[in-house]
Amino acid sequence: MEKLLNELDLQSATAKKVVAILEVRIQQLRKSNDADLPPDKTSHLRGKLTEAKRIYNLMTTGNFQSPSGLNVDEAE
Repeated sequence: MEKLLNELDLQSATAKKVVAILEVRIQQLRKSNDADLPPDKTSHLRGKLTEAKRIYNLMTTGNFQSPSGLNVDEAE
């Protein structure tokens, strides 16, 4: 699979800022997920966490894959 972002893209100041923002957001979502929530809210929160991890993966590796490593295009 061809990378969506190249090494130059990943080393840009903007990419580094996005990665830092995503790291904070993922931690916030994980903390919220630890709370005692109804199943529908937990499911919604887990979806947000999965998407944040996918974008984090894109911004750190250049590939847009799910956290499990399955290519997003293959999953749909």
